[in-house]
Amino acid sequence: MIRAIQTLYILLLLTTSLFAQEDIYSYRFNLDTTITGAVSQAEHIFPNCETTLISFYNTLKNEETLPYIDFFDENYEQIERITFDIPNTVLRKSPLVFDFDGDSFDEVVFAIIEPDRIYYLYFDPSNTPQIKSIVYEIPIKGNKFVESKMIAAQLDEDDFFEMILLLGESYPKKNTINGMWAIDIEEKKMLWEDLSAEDLMTSKPINIVSDSLSFVICSGSAGNISNTFVFCNGNYFVKNKYLPQYSYNRNFQENKWAKVDTLVNDYSIDSVAFIRGIDAENNLLWQRNLGGKNVKVHIDSVTIDGKKRIILATYCYVRKKMGKSSIEIINPRTGTTENKTVFANFARSVFSDQQRIFVCFDREIEEGKDYYNIVELGLDLNPIMSFRDSHRQDPVETIKINEEDLLITTNGTSVLQKMFVFDNNLNIIGETNAIGKAHYLDRLKIIAVYDFRVRETKLYSIIHIPWYDRISPTLLRNVAFSFLTILLVTLLLWINTLRVASKKIKRQKKEIEETHAELKATTSKLIRSEKLAVYGTIASGIAHEINSPLGAIINSAQRIKNNPGTDLEKNITLIEKAGKRSKDIIEKLLVSTRTKSDNENTNMIDALNEWMELSQGQFENLGIKFITEINSNLLLAISSTELNQIFTNVFFNARDSISNINGGDKVITVFSAQHDNSCRIIIRDTGIGFSKEKLEIPFEAFNTTKEKGKGTGLGLWVVKSILDNINGQIKISNYENGAEVEIIIPLFEEITDEEL
Repeated sequence: MIRAIQTLYILLLLTTSLFAQEDIYSYRFNLDTTITGAVSQAEHIFPNCETTLISFYNTLKNEETLPYIDFFDENYEQIERITFDIPNTVLRKSPLVFDFDGDSFDEVVFAIIEPDRIYYLYFDPSNTPQIKSIVYEIPIKGNKFVESKMIAAQLDEDDFFEMILLLGESYPKKNTINGMWAIDIEEKKMLWEDLSAEDLMTSKPINIVSDSLSFVICSGSAGNISNTFVFCNGNYFVKNKYLPQYSYNRNFQENKWAKVDTLVNDYSIDSVAFIRGIDAENNLLWQRNLGGKNVKVHIDSVTIDGKKRIILATYCYVRKKMGKSSIEIINPRTGTTENKTVFANFARSVFSDQQRIFVCFDREIEEGKDYYNIVELGLDLNPIMSFRDSHRQDPVETIKINEEDLLITTNGTSVLQKMFVFDNNLNIIGETNAIGKAHYLDRLKIIAVYDFRVRETKLYSIIHIPWYDRISPTLLRNVAFSFLTILLVTLLLWINTLRVASKKIKRQKKEIEETHAELKATTSKLIRSEKLAVYGTIASGIAHEINSPLGAIINSAQRIKNNPGTDLEKNITLIEKAGKRSKDIIEKLLVSTRTKSDNENTNMIDALNEWMELSQGQFENLGIKFITEINSNLLLAISSTELNQIFTNVFFNARDSISNINGGDKVITVFSAQHDNSCRIIIRDTGIGFSKEKLEIPFEAFNTTKEKGKGTGLGLWVVKSILDNINGQIKISNYENGAEVEIIIPLFEEITDEEL
């Protein structure tokens, strides 16, 4: 039989190979439209349309058309155009789009370069009347290649956001202006400026607002030391192999006698890579130097366990030698490293979203062939999977279509390239040819590819192709043959299975019986363990309560011993009161843990009062208030020990949940009322509520959402076991702001002699 199966399997492989065909991808790029100019953004800007596209058109030398910015709606119909009167105006194609004033419409800040200045145009078409004004300008001198980056930031206490802008050049030269500015857009004024020679253009700064504290993380890369750009004493110094040292101030006045002074406070250089944190007023919080000479730095933000963290990627490239790279997760408040991984080869770029990190490695040679790699990392920086190609891959965006996580990439140069769609396992599931630089417009779920040769943008949507549209005759033939082969193999395997089924059933029955016996024994041990844990919790509360009277006794005794002349009667009275207090606490503990027989009952109010007298102090110390609404005093068919154990598990779970919130009321409310022949008890808290996972399997043993070492996962399981033994019930759910536990306990019915 085994030989027959092997023969059929070989036939299946041969036939499949014979009729094999090229893959038909499950996704395709659909060209929706072509727009003149470079489309950079798609956001909610104009009040008369959901989505607005922004397109830039820069004119060439001697071209009669003036430069302009176009706005289109989601149907690609033109809404408005801003035209600039100066022909040689340069429009930077990376505007800042953000809802600065909090009116749910986005505003736009454009960076506009003229021969003698770069100015920032604030545009708010949702305002009545429409706002179009210059909020800030910086003088420049004959340099249209200046680069500018902008971010929105919360730098003061009002609701109107501010802006941080960076200015500089990739290759500094005469009259380069470099630095960082904070601008109040509403007041149209500068809050502060930080002139420097540092290379700030690799990454945008990141503004983080936490606990009413706003701070900014910025970074800089290091260039080749042979090309030097320095700032100190208010002067810039530029020197490279083509240009002798040249110095000038911010007004472009040459200062031949200026000298570089490395000891002044404003000294900076572009040959040192760094990352630093500053507050809203540009005061230094922390700084780390990351090396020099060809060290590139990239930063991004990511959320881990609900907390904002910074991804720091550092690449060091040494010509004709193997480069190296490192990826770090750092704390934005302190700059300390929380996790780090190092790669032996050079990572050309890092792309991240809130769930995944992709590292793109530069060319490596293996067995005489060139390869480029993309490696996906988890948020713990451990590799998940990788993809290797003979062409360089550049991630564009991660998107979700039909609940499937996809990665969009391009390869090749900016002139001639392809676009790819990868699935969550880094398998190619779609591709198309494209010319130009690509980026993703999230609001419209489309990809914009700008071809600078013809100054046009092609907009592509990504469409899922259903399986039935990908079926070909060859595929149908292969499926039919495969189905028949599998059916035959399954039949043979089924016959073989019947021969051994009887022995397996007997063996499994014996194993089940043994496992059941072990499970019963383990269950008993777990219940005993949870009882001990509950008693330990009660004991810690008693120790806390009894410490106070014991301290009073010790203090009074020491006063009598150390000062014979003290008021003896007064101290003896204090000792007597403290001793009685300790005795009362111990007696209440003994009463609450006394075991009762099956025919005894437990008074609802008495049991609750005894528990609260023993343990309520711990909750009050945490600022937790108890509210009880008991409609009737009922006798319950449960022992006081078991009821005490139920209260302890439920109330202490509520305490832990409330302790995880910041601010707000901290309340535990207990309702009780008769329901038919049972007592219905509802316990609510104002904590974080039950997680989705806990609600799915609430009473499974060892299922805990608490931190390691703070929970066993047995509390609700033991409560359920106790209630099952007395025909009671328990339900858990979330309500408004917190959790709700409903417990139903049968009422006690005394058994008479006649019934016996």
